[in-house]
Amino acid sequence: MQLNGCDAIVFYVANWGWDVSMYMRFANIWITDSTMDRKLANATYTAGTGFGKFQNARKKILELVDRMLDQL
Repeated sequence: MQLNGCDAIVFYVANWGWDVSMYMRFANIWITDSTMDRKLANATYTAGTGFGKFQNARKKILELVDRMLDQL
């Protein structure tokens, strides 16, 4: 893989579940340097139990990104 001109690479994984409605069960976002040798920042979300797990996934991902970028 050639990454000319890239300072960093962002990865994202999310798992969804079903309980009355779809909800994001887990999300992990991380940034590495362009050589993928060093993790620069990371943010993870794991849904709780009860109705609190039915959050707006887009809003939660944006919160994770903000939290992760604060680490840089």
